[in-house]
Amino acid sequence: MKPHETPGIGDLERILARRIRAAGLTAPAEALPRLATHLSLMLKWSRAVNLTAIVDPDEAIRLHVIESIRAAAHVRPAAGALLDIGSGNGYPALAIKCVHPALPATLLEPSIRKSVFIESVVRAAGLEGVSVRRDRIEAPEDLLRFGAIGNISMRAVAVVETVIAGAVLALPAGGRLILLLGGDKAAETLRSLPAGLRSIADEPLPGRRDARLLVLERSSGAA
Repeated sequence: MKPHETPGIGDLERILARRIRAAGLTAPAEALPRLATHLSLMLKWSRAVNLTAIVDPDEAIRLHVIESIRAAAHVRPAAGALLDIGSGNGYPALAIKCVHPALPATLLEPSIRKSVFIESVVRAAGLEGVSVRRDRIEAPEDLLRFGAIGNISMRAVAVVETVIAGAVLALPAGGRLILLLGGDKAAETLRSLPAGLRSIADEPLPGRRDARLLVLERSSGAA
């Protein structure tokens, strides 16, 4: 792919299918058109309104789509709905939704421009059960405002400690907190886990230098 050309949706579907397989991951066939729609819109918006600095399709697939599919593999739909904090350009939350279409999802993004973009992707991709809220998390108790949630996702947002403390309050036993973090922050997070959360996965993110995917699970019977 040329760096400043966005392939058509059909071509993007084929490219995504190939790249997802090459990464050793899987995604349902019905997710591919929606993943391609999201990626296409993100690249077009980024060139027009500076949504993200990444405008090269290959780089966007590597840093956004593949990482998000990797995160989606750790989601537990049976635990409850998804809450994504600081949704930005919709990754990883919308990709998770594409892979798990029946999973209710609430995406928090305080930026008007970015939240409008996310809403446009939801409409264009035909995603149902998605609520986009111009909201933020400022205290652990804020996570209790979003009803029954079983999965929380967050990517490189400053309020990691606040969200971790809130996850202990908000997640049911077996619920998961999925974090995409820089390596130093990931290590710090693992060193200071509160009672009630345990680490079940700590994986490198090959697309980025020294970045990791952490999956924390709410312990059964924890206070």
